[in-house]
Amino acid sequence: MTHNISHFEFQICLLLVHTKRALLLCLSFLHADICPPGWSYFSGYCYFTSSVCAPWLTAVLNCSAMDSHLVTVHSQEENVYIQHHHNGEKSWIGLNDRSVEGSFVWTNKEISNFRFWAPKQPKNLKNEDCVHTLGARNGYTWNDVPCDKCYNFTCFKGNIQQF
Repeated sequence: MTHNISHFEFQICLLLVHTKRALLLCLSFLHADICPPGWSYFSGYCYFTSSVCAPWLTAVLNCSAMDSHLVTVHSQEENVYIQHHHNGEKSWIGLNDRSVEGSFVWTNKEISNFRFWAPKQPKNLKNEDCVHTLGARNGYTWNDVPCDKCYNFTCFKGNIQQF
């Protein structure tokens, strides 16, 4: 996989003068776009926002084909960031209880205790095993729905340390 890396460099210099001595202290910084083209960066991860809908399992496979996972949400800030990229519309996230009813896990097996269910959710009406976001109009909350519904989705990769 080829990544286009663009970067810029800048330098900050301080001239410290004390009596008859001077010291020039310079710090150099390099910033690089570390996400692949078409991906965005937020809080240590690269995100891909789909522009077409897919059933949940197809979304999982699409993410896997891009060496990523259907998104795991770690915080409310990340939750809002993801949903804003879908213009407040519904979208798949990686949370599901397909294996054990009522035991929600993330597709990448990561442990994240963050949940933001809509009121009276999850309810498992009509075999609802996959989770989608409800968008800004519904307070950025989540809902469980049947996995064969068609929604846009977010993939993520990395745990890229900020510098």
